Amino acid sequence: MKKSTEISLSAVFIITVLICIRYSFMSNPSLAQTRVARQMMRQDMAIIRSENVKTIDFDDDRKAKISGATLRLTVSSEAWSTALMKKYKEKLNSLGWMTSNNSGEKIFLCKSGASALIMFDDSTRNGYLYMTYPSERRAACAD
Repeated sequence: MKKSTEISLSAVFIITVLICIRYSFMSNPSLAQTRVARQMMRQDMAIIRSENVKTIDFDDDRKAKISGATLRLTVSSEAWSTALMKKYKEKLNSLGWMTSNNSGEKIFLCKSGASALIMFDDSTRNGYLYMTYPSERRAACAD
């Protein structure tokens, strides 16, 4: 009796683990999808960075992440302006990014399952451009 209970519990445990693994594969993007998105974001960010605006920092996501990617560009407070924010938005639009949410302070854009956020930070007085894959929920991307 004890042996059959142990076998039953082991079977339930194995089935649970298999269901969790399957769900993980279904809910996260594949490594190939992440690589394609990361490459697309790097190419688009390189075009944005070619504008020769004074940047403080650029994180090109060289870290080993499997199910996502994030790129970040920090623009100095001296260079940041509403006009630059609009210029970044227009440049991203020309590269296929679609504006999904524009509050004036924060502009969210979407492209191929990725999202971009252009924003100004009152505390640091710097401007930021983030690109994230998979897309950030606040971006409300349709794709």
